[in-house]
Amino acid sequence: MAGRLWTRWGQEWAVYNTPLLVLLVAVPVLSWVAVIMQDNGYLATTLFPILLFMIAMMGTASWWIFQQDRWLGALMIWWCVSVLWTRTPHAFETTMLTVLGATALVLVMKLTVEQRILAMRLVVIGAVAIAVSALIQATGFDPVWWTEYGAVGTLGNTAYVAALMAIVLPFAPRWAVPILLGALIVTKASLAMLAAMLGLAWRFRRWMWIWAVLAVPMMSLMIYWRGAGEFLRSQAFRLDIWQMAWAHMTWRAWLIGYGPGAWFDRVPKMQDTLRVHPGYYFTYAHNEWIQLVWEGGACVALVLVLGWMWSHRTMFASPYGGSVISVLVLSGGWFIFHLPNVVLTIVIVLGVAVAWAPAPAEEPVPVALRLSRTLRRKGLVHA
Repeated sequence: MAGRLWTRWGQEWAVYNTPLLVLLVAVPVLSWVAVIMQDNGYLATTLFPILLFMIAMMGTASWWIFQQDRWLGALMIWWCVSVLWTRTPHAFETTMLTVLGATALVLVMKLTVEQRILAMRLVVIGAVAIAVSALIQATGFDPVWWTEYGAVGTLGNTAYVAALMAIVLPFAPRWAVPILLGALIVTKASLAMLAAMLGLAWRFRRWMWIWAVLAVPMMSLMIYWRGAGEFLRSQAFRLDIWQMAWAHMTWRAWLIGYGPGAWFDRVPKMQDTLRVHPGYYFTYAHNEWIQLVWEGGACVALVLVLGWMWSHRTMFASPYGGSVISVLVLSGGWFIFHLPNVVLTIVIVLGVAVAWAPAPAEEPVPVALRLSRTLRRKGLVHA
């Protein structure tokens, strides 16, 4: 009995403390990394405890995530490993926020059904409140900021409001759809409108083609209202930056990426050096997939993300599958996973969609058994 308890305790200790053991073994390596990050020996020894603590926290959290979700945990571990050769403050910041976001995602996935329902109701209430404030601001009166920012709601930017509306619309109750759609229209955001229409098409599959076809004139209306010239210029800038980034990626970067946060550190400097729209800096790629490959590599990070999506493909069949579609569309033209005031909603929606499970189908009842039950109920046959 004592032997079994000791074995079980040893197994549990190994599961939860393996990251700490690895950390102790890696101390010489970490001290070497600290010296590389800071040539001054005194500052290196000063930074080393902070570096050690940060890696310990991120590594332990990543290992816990890996115990709950293999694909997501492997991606977080990869980000932590990538920090060792990226060696920039922004790499640590990016990795910490990414690991915290993944931790939040797993926690949402572990909520009970009642808690998930409550969370989604709160998301809808918050989105409606922001939508109402944006609609009021569109009239010229701003009760939130008391200035002429436009339809920015409480988020401070029309694009953020549009992204939120596009994500919530596909699962919002029918009474809230006109309010959220109205707020989306006054933001004049074409990509968000496309995402919302495709999300609604996924939700109302019976009229899928109607919503999909409706997306074209609605998106065109947003482009016309905002200004076709501004839209085309913005898209041209994006294409130029993406082409520049692709053209200057090394084979090593294609395989394993430049490291977390590397886009922020490298691309604006490349714009100045190569004179590609200098002064109009793309600190984010405005395309989460391109930035994922740039920082994490096509052979590692991209594969892990696609693996995670495949392992949780039932989320598309959930009542929130339309919102997942909207997130995917938005990720192709914005940096929505880098927006703190939007990403919390994304985490909740994805977590609830992943945790959703269809109701188990009833066992088919043989015809003979149904007939005997009917006859017995009518008193024609006695048990």
